[in-house]
Amino acid sequence: MSSVLEAIRRMLDGQGIRYREMHHPPTRTSRESAAARGEPMEIGGKAIVFKVDDAFHLFVLSASLQIRSREIRKHLGADERASPRRRSFEA
Repeated sequence: MSSVLEAIRRMLDGQGIRYREMHHPPTRTSRESAAARGEPMEIGGKAIVFKVDDAFHLFVLSASLQIRSREIRKHLGADERASPRRRSFEA
């Protein structure tokens, strides 16, 4: 079990926050995840990690929304000439 997942569970449990944990096969998109859960996309969320310059920034938003990386980079004051690189991370 991932230490990140365990830390999230401890935080939620420690705050008395109710949650439901669901397991499904790996998916590539929010739409696929919603279908695997049998729920509308608006119910789910997605977490995106952006590296801007030397700092990492975590964004959590509704699964039904799209990321506008140019706007995020502008908001964070990133050099607009630097293009973002797409990478995958595993917890």
